[in-house]
Amino acid sequence: MNNIIMNRTAFIEHQKLRIELPLFFPSISSVKTNFRPIDYLKFIEASNCPNFLISAFDIFNQNEPDQSIMIGILNKMKKEGRLILLDSGNYESYWHRDNSWSLDEYNEILENDFCSFCFSFDYQNIEEINKDELTEIVTENAIASQAVTQGTIAPIVHAKWEDLEYVSCKVVQNLNPKFIAIPERLLGSGIITRVKKLRQIRVSLNELGYYTPIHLLGTGNPFSILLFTYAGADTFDGLEWCQTCIDEKTLQVYHFQLRELFDDGNGAKTLKNYEILTLLKNIQVYQSINKLIQTGTNTNDMIDIMKTYFSERVIQKLQL
Repeated sequence: MNNIIMNRTAFIEHQKLRIELPLFFPSISSVKTNFRPIDYLKFIEASNCPNFLISAFDIFNQNEPDQSIMIGILNKMKKEGRLILLDSGNYESYWHRDNSWSLDEYNEILENDFCSFCFSFDYQNIEEINKDELTEIVTENAIASQAVTQGTIAPIVHAKWEDLEYVSCKVVQNLNPKFIAIPERLLGSGIITRVKKLRQIRVSLNELGYYTPIHLLGTGNPFSILLFTYAGADTFDGLEWCQTCIDEKTLQVYHFQLRELFDDGNGAKTLKNYEILTLLKNIQVYQSINKLIQTGTNTNDMIDIMKTYFSERVIQKLQL
């Protein structure tokens, strides 16, 4: 495990921007959330959150005035140096049952060039084709999107559980991307299986002779972030920041309406709105988590951080 930590890349660069690793990106989405994407975007802007992920599907499907406002905000934030990560939107199109969402529509949003880092349009019909055909599609989609944006395209790898190492390595060999993305759900059922699988993918990628950072899609639970960082993942995104509330001391996740049971009330005197205060405190917790895992990986102390939050039994069970 020490070699994974010692040899990992500390950052991803694009032009004058740098992603310090590891790093969590709070996600903005129209799926399973309480407010509109434009409202979350305005909150992210006002909170001075330095990095976030947003869905191209949600931008594309706004009415014209709201879409114009969102793109204007995003362009302004890009000029301010904030790290904007654009997702292809297939997650939202699936839950909204919109089968018309396409690579061409995604590229239409990409052409606005408000983001510095973007995911490729992901192909999810992994049961229909073999692993080499899947590798070719992932590669072609990434190349097609890179042609219309100045941002850095990171390929999203979908594959059967047993093929994830193979497809990930082949895609990296084809594209030499600055990082790749894998949906956490494809890593297995339980967290132990998922962490071990991520470790196997990390080892396989490292055997190529250079370090390719891994982004895990849909990883927002603080405990999961710690575990996957320990196993060799580098960036994450999730909706927990706007769906739940998080105890900064324990990193336990609670229902959104339960914050007052453990919160000390700091900030309540100046900010009375419960929803906004909870979102703000969650953003602050994740920024603290980012500092924690960055320090842990830079100093090779992730094992000590793990021991703070997990029992020795759990750590031994990981067998990393």
